[in-house]
Amino acid sequence: MDNDMKQLADILVDWCESDLCSDDFIGVDPTTVAQSFVKSLAFTLANDSNAREVLERIIRNEMEELRARFRNET
Repeated sequence: MDNDMKQLADILVDWCESDLCSDDFIGVDPTTVAQSFVKSLAFTLANDSNAREVLERIIRNEMEELRARFRNET
């Protein structure tokens, strides 16, 4: 999963580096930063099918880990 995270981060930087490295984030509240990140991620996912595939894999893995953790707790 770490490789998927790194791969998605690299793709995101390829598409949105200038948006993600903006000085506009200095002193800005976390909600505004999160909104900018989500906008950049959505733009990247809309433009790059590989990014969508990697995100789907990350989500599937997270869901499997949550299910396994829940099974172990009950």
